[in-house]
Amino acid sequence: MWNTGLNDITNTLDEAINVVDGEDNRFAIEVSSRKTKDWKSVIFPWCNNETEVKQKAFRVRNLKSGEVIIYLFQDYQTNHICWSLNKGNVWHDRKRLNNGSKSSGHLPAYSAISIVIQGDRVWGFDSENENHTAQDILKMVGSVAGPIATLAG
Repeated sequence: MWNTGLNDITNTLDEAINVVDGEDNRFAIEVSSRKTKDWKSVIFPWCNNETEVKQKAFRVRNLKSGEVIIYLFQDYQTNHICWSLNKGNVWHDRKRLNNGSKSSGHLPAYSAISIVIQGDRVWGFDSENENHTAQDILKMVGSVAGPIATLAG
């Protein structure tokens, strides 16, 4: 077993988010829309069931609505970093964090990772390449969001 820390959090959403450690509310960080912040390797909480996810996991909240949108945690049984949308059973519906620097596959074990939060998924990156990859994703999301907003307007 290993403890995994969370470094950079990239928020691709249109709203600012707040990430709070359910085990210790003193560990909290606000990330503006389309920005990245370093959480300095706060350790992912270990969870083993739905109750633990809701009590201990990192809670990603939409700052405008105050609603929890995503839970982030380390699965006690498998050691994998997982995430779950705040819908249905957050334990049974958990997903293993995918590797955002690869076209497919799960993120392998690292002592610290960074993540990109999208509306319906979360991607992970190892500590060595997350800054460049996360910045590239923000640029890509921004270049696509502009024309879509223009078309929708």
